[in-house]
Amino acid sequence: MRGILTFNPSSDGALAFGRQIFTPPRPIQQMEHQLDLLPLWWAEEGDFVLVHDKDRAERFTADLRHAGIPLPEVTFISWAEPFRKEWAGVAVVPWGWNHTLRRRLLQWGMSPENLPSETELDRLRQLSSRQTAALVMRELTHQHLSDSFLGSDMTFVTDEDEAEKLFESQRPLIFKPPWSSSGKGLIITHSSPTREQRKHILHTIHEKGGILADTYYDKVLDFALEFDTFSGSCRFLAVSVFTTNTQCRYESNLVAPEETLRRIFERHGGDMEEMERLITWYEETFTRLTAPHYRGYMGVDMLLARTPEGIRLHPCVEINMRGNMGILAHSMAKHHRQSLDSMSPFPLTPPEARGFQAMVSDGKLSILSHSLKPVH
Repeated sequence: MRGILTFNPSSDGALAFGRQIFTPPRPIQQMEHQLDLLPLWWAEEGDFVLVHDKDRAERFTADLRHAGIPLPEVTFISWAEPFRKEWAGVAVVPWGWNHTLRRRLLQWGMSPENLPSETELDRLRQLSSRQTAALVMRELTHQHLSDSFLGSDMTFVTDEDEAEKLFESQRPLIFKPPWSSSGKGLIITHSSPTREQRKHILHTIHEKGGILADTYYDKVLDFALEFDTFSGSCRFLAVSVFTTNTQCRYESNLVAPEETLRRIFERHGGDMEEMERLITWYEETFTRLTAPHYRGYMGVDMLLARTPEGIRLHPCVEINMRGNMGILAHSMAKHHRQSLDSMSPFPLTPPEARGFQAMVSDGKLSILSHSLKPVH
């Protein structure tokens, strides 16, 4: 038995609020309810999956088993039922940790000894900031892991003068708020920012303490390296390949064996030796930097881009210290490949007349809205 699993995609927003109580926007609350069965797909035998409607969860899993889909034996538990003492010593494994989730678990009846402390979550909030990505990118540059890496000019901007210098550079830039949200809140400037863009960038600096600025590259592939720190050290799990739209907002993940994803990386001009060096470096770095403060999944987003010198790699576009769709895609490819081949589209959550559903179709994992379009 490993833990109590829960899907809370509002975690990034809650992290941005720090110790304040965070109420997610209504669409995120709806997503949290309707996709709460997603942990079933990375659960292990004996796990608990925390859902909002146990009857709905049990009907859906019964239908899957009737269709011949093998599933781990898990127990569904609900926020609505009283907390039981036998759950007190079971580790909680959420999509992402934050103060709001900790407060809710305490109110439910979980012992504080079984949860991260407020101080630990403050540290996690700091590590989850995009400022960490800029610091990691700086360390990668200083250690000369490769002379061809992109991203050396990535910077976390904390004052207006620094922002004005970037505006004057006239180069294509992408600005990102301090905490990730699957591509939401990004600003792309192809030369000088518009008046509205400038206003938004400066507002983010004043309100959030800074904003990440990076070159906007002519990318040919989005991919990530996935890790976990459950054992107390950082362990590499898998490569993931994903797609984004023209505004760099997440669309889908490819669900395929690891060797297939690596071939896609090479076919787009990636260097496998360079990737292997990065995997080793990140395992060592995150064991030192992250593992003492965080137990869970994490991923590092990267990209390949066209440059005058050829295809080059950006090794640290973003660091996500939480679950992500790459972890889910990896689990589906590893444990459910045969099921995916026998059923397409393959539902990961129950269908909804209005709202959200997660699905694998034509080898791509995506979250669909009620209009059956990928969620951006």
